[in-house]
Amino acid sequence: MKSLHLSFSRVVEEDLFKGIQLPRSISISYLFYTDDAMFIGEWSDNNLKGITNMLKCFFLASGLQINALKCQLLGVGVPNNVVQQAADSIGCSILNNQFRYLGVMWKVKTLSIGGRLTLLKSVLGASPIYAMSIFTVPCGVLKALESLRNRFFNGADQSDHKITWVAWDKVLASKKKRGLGVSSFFALNRALLLKWVWRFMSQDGSFWCKVINALYGSKVDSHQTHYSSNWCFILREVHKLKDKGFDFWYHIKKRIGNGADTRFW
Repeated sequence: MKSLHLSFSRVVEEDLFKGIQLPRSISISYLFYTDDAMFIGEWSDNNLKGITNMLKCFFLASGLQINALKCQLLGVGVPNNVVQQAADSIGCSILNNQFRYLGVMWKVKTLSIGGRLTLLKSVLGASPIYAMSIFTVPCGVLKALESLRNRFFNGADQSDHKITWVAWDKVLASKKKRGLGVSSFFALNRALLLKWVWRFMSQDGSFWCKVINALYGSKVDSHQTHYSSNWCFILREVHKLKDKGFDFWYHIKKRIGNGADTRFW
């Protein structure tokens, strides 16, 4: 992955691939993960040619070939027929869904109530974490998800109608309150969203924080929230929770530590 990073950095430096330009001279052109890569740029024929030529050169130089069948192309605001033509020329498919289900199915009736509770906490409660950490999930969707978990916990299939012996709010309650300690999706979604605000205020040196700084400014309490973006959705949720009696800003405390990041005036 490091060699691919060096190769693509050279392509960007030679202006053979143009990424997304943000204010304050910040540019995003690629993101590398453990075994995945994401190339981000303007939609143009030159960019498509640049990325395909770079991958061919990378293969000739290193012997490592990118499997085009596992690659996907996404065009934001681009007509579907144009995206399809570009995907056909590259030999890849179109990215239609941002999320994939990679789990296994269980037969509910073969599991004990203890087994269902374990799966409820470890699998069903963790499956939507990625989506919930980015988007504010509508209440109707959260209610439907809780209904599915409730039916699974009670050992009911989609076509079954079984008596519910334990109220679902008791299942969601903490063990200190004599519940089963299953976190609600509403609380999980809000906690994951608020974590981004906390990270922005405590990790101002990371790349994504620089992007938010470039778009909205360095002071989070002065950020505009009327734009249609995930960050604005998160900040609006902070204001909604404050109206309901939970002041997130009040619970954020700064630790002085060694004082390197603290200024007095």
